[in-house]
Amino acid sequence: MKLNYRGVQYEYNPPTVEFSPLDINSQELDWRFRNQNTSVAHQPNVNLTWRGVKYDNNPTSEGNIKQKSRWLMLRRQQKQCDRAESMHIRLANEIGLTQA
Repeated sequence: MKLNYRGVQYEYNPPTVEFSPLDINSQELDWRFRNQNTSVAHQPNVNLTWRGVKYDNNPTSEGNIKQKSRWLMLRRQQKQCDRAESMHIRLANEIGLTQA
């Protein structure tokens, strides 16, 4: 399929998704199980640059997973520290201590 975007023409071939029909009536199944045999169409891995910052469009690459898991762990610890600090401040105010 030929497409045109801002004067630039390019060829686009959408990925095909294969599936097989189910023997069971789909009304009997939950929506999550109706198309179990469908394959997911993934985008190709591309290294991109936006305003001088390099990134890729593959969110499941190993480096990104490690970065995301580290960020989630640090964010969780920060939330726990913030919650504890808030509780300590409330307790100090309730018993009449002043903040130092």
